[in-house]
Amino acid sequence: MDTLNKLKDINLTNRFLDKIKSEVVSEISIMEVCGTHTNVILKNGIKDLLPEKIKLINGPGCPVCVTPQGYIDTAIKLSKKENMIITTFGDLMRVPGKESTLSKEKALGSDIRVVYSPLDSIKIARENPSKEVIFLGIGFETTAPIIAMSIKIACDENINNFSVFNSLKTMPEAMKSLVLNPNIKIDAFLCPGHVATIIGENQFKKLAVEYNIPMVIAGFEVNDILASIYTVYLSFSYLTFELSDPIGSIYNRLYLVSEFLISNSNFILTTYSSPSKYIVGNITVDFPSITILCSFT
Repeated sequence: MDTLNKLKDINLTNRFLDKIKSEVVSEISIMEVCGTHTNVILKNGIKDLLPEKIKLINGPGCPVCVTPQGYIDTAIKLSKKENMIITTFGDLMRVPGKESTLSKEKALGSDIRVVYSPLDSIKIARENPSKEVIFLGIGFETTAPIIAMSIKIACDENINNFSVFNSLKTMPEAMKSLVLNPNIKIDAFLCPGHVATIIGENQFKKLAVEYNIPMVIAGFEVNDILASIYTVYLSFSYLTFELSDPIGSIYNRLYLVSEFLISNSNFILTTYSSPSKYIVGNITVDFPSITILCSFT
C-alpha cells in the first residue's frame, strides 16, 4: 500500500512535470498501446499538463475497438441458432455489426448473457447440458490465460457443450503493424505492464531493437506514466533504442532490486538486494522488487 501511495503522490507528480517541462526541447510522438493507459491519461488530464512538444497518441489497446465487424456478425448468427447460449464480456454488447448488435439481438430474444469471467460460462454450461454455450473470446495476452483455463476445465470435466469463439490478439504484433505503417509517425511506445507480466519483456525488446524505436514498460498510476514518458523521451533524445522499465512497474515479478540513476549525460544501472530507489535528477522514490530491463552508458 505504501508503494501505491507513492505512485499517487501529487507532490511527486508535480516534480515529474517540472522535470519534463524543463528538459523537453524537441518534439516527440509517443503512443500508449493500452486502453488502461489511455483511460488514466484522459481521466487525469495528462495531455494538457505536458509540454506541446510531447504528443500522446492513443493506440489499439482496447480489444473491443480492434474487433472486426465480421466477428460480431458471426457471433450474431450463432446467437440465432436453436439451443444456443452466447456468453460475452459486457463491453462487446453494443459493438455494431453490419446490421445489428448483440444487445439488440438479446432484446429480440436471443440468449446472450454478460459474464465477468469465462469461468462463469463453464458454470452456465454445467447448468444447461442440452444447450451449446459459446464464449466470445476477445482480448490480448492478459485475458488469454483465463480463457485457456476455462478450456482446460471443460476438458478435464468432460463438459462437451462449451466452446470459445476466439478473437484473441497479441500486442507486439499490433505494435509491429503500427511501426511498419508509413502513414503513422510514432517515435516511442509506452508498453503495457500487465501484458509484459504475462509474456515477458523480450518481445517488446526485440521490436525496440529491430525497428530502432524506444519503448518503456509502464504501470498504470499517474506517476508511473509520467516517469515512463520522461524515460522514453531521454532514450529518444540520446538515440538509445531499447526497452526499459523505469520504476519496476511489473509488480508481480521476482527480480533483484535495482537502482536506476539518470543524469543529463548518461544512464547508469546498478543492482542491489536492498530496497531500491528511482532517481530522476533530484527526484527520489523508493520501490521494492524492481527490475530495469536495460542500461545506457
